[in-house]
Amino acid sequence: MSQKTDMQLKLLAVFQAELEEHVGTLTKGLLNLEASSDVADRQPFLADLFRAAHSLKGAARGVGVSD
Repeated sequence: MSQKTDMQLKLLAVFQAELEEHVGTLTKGLLNLEASSDVADRQPFLADLFRAAHSLKGAARGVGVSD
């Protein structure tokens, strides 16, 4: 098992902060989506959900997190 460099550890710490923010956005978006009965009202929530998921995926790839 290889040890992580200081830079990798710093990047993982930044990723952890981003992860918490994106999970919050995803949670809020899903709750808003669930509460919305009008299809037109759901579009902004869906856009936020896809944006957060895409950003999270990119950040994870950037630090080598694949799980």
